[in-house]
Amino acid sequence: MARQGIEKYKDIMSENYTHNIKQNAFSMEEFFKKYTFKDDAVVVSTGPSLDCEIDLLKKINGKVKIFCVGSALRALVDAGIIPDMICIIDCQEIVYNQLKGCEDFNVPLCFLSTASRWAVSKYMGPKYIFYNDGNQTDEIIINTAKTVALPTIDIAVKGGAVEIILVGQDLAFLNNRTHTSSYSEIYGIEDRVQDESKLYKKVKGVNGEFLNTRSEYLNFKYSIEREIEHNPQVKFINCSHGADIIGTEYMQLSRWIDKNI
Repeated sequence: MARQGIEKYKDIMSENYTHNIKQNAFSMEEFFKKYTFKDDAVVVSTGPSLDCEIDLLKKINGKVKIFCVGSALRALVDAGIIPDMICIIDCQEIVYNQLKGCEDFNVPLCFLSTASRWAVSKYMGPKYIFYNDGNQTDEIIINTAKTVALPTIDIAVKGGAVEIILVGQDLAFLNNRTHTSSYSEIYGIEDRVQDESKLYKKVKGVNGEFLNTRSEYLNFKYSIEREIEHNPQVKFINCSHGADIIGTEYMQLSRWIDKNI
């Protein structure tokens, strides 16, 4: 969350923290002891290209670990896909909408200590709290930066994944959309941006073209690229349709499945 956002929501984050540390939540050390994923992990984000990959994700459901950001959960569940881990970091009450209808899932929810207390308290499945700074509870620090995709990736890295496949990590507009179609249902907003390139930043796409994006998405991209740079032991495959992410190999998801599943 950006500095302005932290200042705006600091009281909510403080209340969330006080509430969340009292939850019956396990530590990340316990998470890594219980769940093993030493091979491949698919990390699903809510970029618009996720809609194009749902059918392919259905084919590999249960055959490879699928970690998703909270806002991608509904798109997966609507397609009959049950992820292996859900991650949330945002502090606001509306984050509960990401989990609504899935509260009784037996799927680990990994949540930042300051994440939405409404979402955390209503989720009845296994819960694992993590911290992005030094604390007296858990020696494991999970990188968060400003995007929930980063801790989802970092959890896969720290869990020992040797290859991480990014799906829906577009970091750019596709067909004037910023997110998958279910995002509008969750947040009750129309996911359309103006078709006016002068209003936006540009980013090189996976196919070499230049796509419209926002400054915040570029910051997300840089954070993910730093994570990749700091973990040369992990191979990163970008199966998204948006921005080129330095340090990844671009590959269509269908091709990755043909090669690995």
